[in-house]
Amino acid sequence: MKVNVTYLLNLNIITKSLFMGIAIFWLVLGGGMVCDVCADIPPEERKALIALYNSTDGDTTPSNK
Repeated sequence: MKVNVTYLLNLNIITKSLFMGIAIFWLVLGGGMVCDVCADIPPEERKALIALYNSTDGDTTPSNK
């Protein structure tokens, strides 16, 4: 089976371009969505949620998978 090197190089360029496009889209349009959600939580509620998280062992809690 003969491999067309030009085809593989073009496919590699297209894949990298697509990945970069998605990354730029997320950074420009999607990245701000995470911060908008955080900004809507009142400080008192945020403190209470963090206290609850820490009192239930936070990251060390086993998952329910």
